[in-house]
Amino acid sequence: MLHQDPSIIQFDYLKAMLFVTAFIKPSSCLVLGLGIGSIASTLQSQYPKLLIDVVELRQAVLNVAQRYFDFKCSKYTRVFIGDAQSYLAALPEDRYDIVFSDIYNSEGMDSNQNQMIYLENCIALLNGHGWLVVNFWTDHRSPVLVDFLRKKFSQILACESKDGNWVIYASNSSNIISKKNIREHSRMLSESYGFSFGRVSKNILKIA
Repeated sequence: MLHQDPSIIQFDYLKAMLFVTAFIKPSSCLVLGLGIGSIASTLQSQYPKLLIDVVELRQAVLNVAQRYFDFKCSKYTRVFIGDAQSYLAALPEDRYDIVFSDIYNSEGMDSNQNQMIYLENCIALLNGHGWLVVNFWTDHRSPVLVDFLRKKFSQILACESKDGNWVIYASNSSNIISKKNIREHSRMLSESYGFSFGRVSKNILKIA
């Protein structure tokens, strides 16, 4: 993400995560893991009235995102400081069109993120037509994880980035996604967001 314009995404895995907005026009989303605010800031720019809830473990991370990367809270964007797993386990009343999970620390991916109970709790917060988007590493790809997702969702897609990220999209939406849809959506998203989705769209494949 460029410092001078936080809505311009540079990393392919972030573009891959945002590609889900080709599948659904969201009115609400949950972002688990703020980072420097890339996902939330880009969504704020693209959908000014989108309701965004962010869960971030560390206050210091929020401070950096606000001070150096122009991340802003607003009446549409709320930030909760705390552990994502604890937040999910509390079963908040809100339901979301998209749940993004990207919880990492200085040592790598948070161990909760590929635990079935964590994913179950993410799924519980989705609307019936909602999409779950999780940023894994390719090292986390496993038959056990894929089988779990297949039991929960009618549609599963994945995108492997050049940096080794493995982004999963999963939904029970009746809007069936095809390779042709993905190519068409890539052009529309690139025009709408102002940066190219071409490379990541070529790497999105259906796995269920």
